[in-house]
Amino acid sequence: MSLALGAIASVCIAQTEIKEWNRASAADGLVEKDTYCVFSSIRMGQAIEWIDMCRSTTHVPCCGDVSCFDSEKHMAAVADIISIRYSQDDLEEGMMDDFMLWRLSGYMSPREYIHSTKARFDFLAKQTESLLDYEKNSQWDYNLGAWLEADMLELRVRLLEKELLKVDKVFLDEINAFDEYMSAVYDVYDVVVSGGPGSGGSGGPMRYSEYVRDRHTMRVQALEPVLFYYSDGLVSLPYGYEEFTPELVNQEYDGYVASLEEDEYENPLDERIAAIEQERQKWNEWVAVRQKVKAMLPGNLQEIFLQQTDMICRYNYVLLKNRNMGYGLCSESLKECMIKQDWSDERILNTKDYFYL
Repeated sequence: MSLALGAIASVCIAQTEIKEWNRASAADGLVEKDTYCVFSSIRMGQAIEWIDMCRSTTHVPCCGDVSCFDSEKHMAAVADIISIRYSQDDLEEGMMDDFMLWRLSGYMSPREYIHSTKARFDFLAKQTESLLDYEKNSQWDYNLGAWLEADMLELRVRLLEKELLKVDKVFLDEINAFDEYMSAVYDVYDVVVSGGPGSGGSGGPMRYSEYVRDRHTMRVQALEPVLFYYSDGLVSLPYGYEEFTPELVNQEYDGYVASLEEDEYENPLDERIAAIEQERQKWNEWVAVRQKVKAMLPGNLQEIFLQQTDMICRYNYVLLKNRNMGYGLCSESLKECMIKQDWSDERILNTKDYFYL
């Protein structure tokens, strides 16, 4: 997997541990007194020791100018999370997620007990948005910012999946099927999207991160209504996307394959076709597993789960229709040609795919 973000083991969100207070002296400069982490309760001494080690072994060149950030505390949080994420040290299962979440709450912590699961995830989104809000002055800064955004979204996916498994193991097969689909998605990036050997350039990491970010955005949108129904009793039936069927998505896979041509600057045509066909297979398997899971769910949840399946069909239909273009450094004219997820269903369906523009 190119520039692999990796599948890191999930961290358990324990309701009973939410108000575990992290206390540090002012000299530590990591966490203010009387702050707590919404999702993690790491031992203070262990966290400080390991983060200090990461700081000393991981070079973060983008974080040298405090004027790009709101404060020194903001700069330190970005640098520490990057250091934690890209440290080469082995950690016991789930610990890296724990450290990232603990450090995020050190930068921006809630001041009151957070009762509902939805409120905790909403606050995590605010933490992440604030963390990523800093000035970027070079391609390296943009690459690293895109990495961070993709990593934090992937972390959110792992947390949502872990919470779902805590309430019902029926979702395990669906989670495993999604992981297999994502493995095929990474292969498509390597073989089709990134181009031939030696391609990518300085904007390659940004393009890869945006590509991954789109898939995890789709995943978050599919998971949250289901989890929030279980945990908080929220019944949120999204707008229906019945027109976007698995059959329609497969037609767009056909179009994607047909649009490929021999090109001396790309990987061999047969390899590119094979990668897309493998993604198609894993996509269909994921959707099929979702249909089986839906049949085992109670009434309201069945409807929510069904509409989220329609939603991911719509989301992937747009990605395929765009031929995985528009990521990273590209012209404004190309970006303007891309079909947008927030367009109306009618406009999406009636707009020709990029190959025919």
